[in-house]
Amino acid sequence: METKNFQVPGAGTRQVLLFSGGITAAFLVLLYGSVFKGIPMGVGVLIFIGVLYACMLAAFKSRFLYALRTSLFQTAAVVLLGLTFMLFNNLILLSINGFLIAVLTGAQIRYMLTGQKESLFSVQAVGDAGVVWMGYTFAGMKGAFSEIGQKRKGRSMTGVLIGIGITIPVLAVVVALLMSADAAFSKMIKDALRGVDMADIAGYLIVGAVLFFLAAGLNYSLHVRKPGTVRVERPAVRFSRIAVLLLAFSLDAVLSVFAAFQFAYLFAGKVPEGFTYATYAQNGFWQLVGVAVIVAVLVFLVNRTTASFGEGSRPVRAALVILCALTEVVLVSAFWRMSLYEQAYSFSILRIFTQAFMVATAGVFGVLIAGLVRPGVNVKKGIFAVGMLCYIALNFMNVDAFIARQNIAIGGQAADIVYLTQLSVDALPYYADALPEAKTADPYAYYHMNRGLFSVKQGVEKAEGWQYYNVSREEAKQWIQKYGDIFERAETYITNG
Repeated sequence: METKNFQVPGAGTRQVLLFSGGITAAFLVLLYGSVFKGIPMGVGVLIFIGVLYACMLAAFKSRFLYALRTSLFQTAAVVLLGLTFMLFNNLILLSINGFLIAVLTGAQIRYMLTGQKESLFSVQAVGDAGVVWMGYTFAGMKGAFSEIGQKRKGRSMTGVLIGIGITIPVLAVVVALLMSADAAFSKMIKDALRGVDMADIAGYLIVGAVLFFLAAGLNYSLHVRKPGTVRVERPAVRFSRIAVLLLAFSLDAVLSVFAAFQFAYLFAGKVPEGFTYATYAQNGFWQLVGVAVIVAVLVFLVNRTTASFGEGSRPVRAALVILCALTEVVLVSAFWRMSLYEQAYSFSILRIFTQAFMVATAGVFGVLIAGLVRPGVNVKKGIFAVGMLCYIALNFMNVDAFIARQNIAIGGQAADIVYLTQLSVDALPYYADALPEAKTADPYAYYHMNRGLFSVKQGVEKAEGWQYYNVSREEAKQWIQKYGDIFERAETYITNG
């Protein structure tokens, strides 16, 4: 277990204000519009990540710097995931990316206290992030402002905050009463506030106050908790060597026969009697993925206990290596079948995600084989790295653009344009030229095609402001302008019912 102790600096009033104020101001400027007004996110996410890291470094200096230096893989993953908000627009992936950014940054902050690097590469990271963002923030609020209130400068600042908190609502009530009492005064106030959205002002004040208090609570909690906390290790699950051998050799036998059939028929382009190649090859991928997942879980659990078998672990390891290799053949078969299915029925988000999962699972089996052949390999770290790299690669593949490009290449004018319009703005450049010829007699399909085009246009128009800059949306503007009549017609159709 890796630990490192540091002196815990005190959290002065100025430091609390800078930390809390910096994070709060960054959120209000960069992310408020996206979170509360539905404006598509952009480069603001990446900048906010930078501000968060900067505030942590300013507040905790060498403690957080050490955590960053010793978790560079997580830092790189966070930056790359943040970059996707500036480049792409697939809502499913961006939602997952936001969750992963919160988990990875939260786990890094927690690691700063515990010194347990292993937790960064396991499901435990989710729990650590929950402790940081939901536990430390709320638990530390009272202590943060109690400590500030005990200091002379803190008492002055507390008085200012309390004064502001009382003054704003009192002034609002008084001004409202005066406006109702005098028409001239009312007109003057309304003229002065013309163009100002009062709901926005109230939202900024409320959200800003809540975030400031939560950030102050997090700052206090991280300062008062002693680094180097040790967690209790749970004993590993044990398996019987005989039971493992029986299971492994049984699965080896079954998968060997299955693999032989794949080489004899699917990979050779042949079919059993009574089948066509299309019906034989274009089915079964879901079931094969299920088999691979079952085997992966079994091998991962058993691999953790093979050391307890002593000299008897060699046949177990050999059987498991063979099992992993055969499962790789199963995954190749599943990927092959899915590819044939896509060539026949076109690409979709679900099919691409499934293939990405197959590739990641194949990588996991590679790590498991390495761990079985060389027991010193850290399997958990390897699986985490493979999974994260495959997921980031899926993001930078630009899924929606890939689907549109491939489907147009396969189907031409016969491609399902209605489906393509349901994708994000990333896909627009690849199907825009097919829009003038896109026709459908189905009123349901016609509605959804126009709904999709209207959503694309609306998303591009709403994202005004440097903090919402996105490469794909900028590129889409020229296509919306080129086929402006089609997009205007879609907007009219949707807004007028």
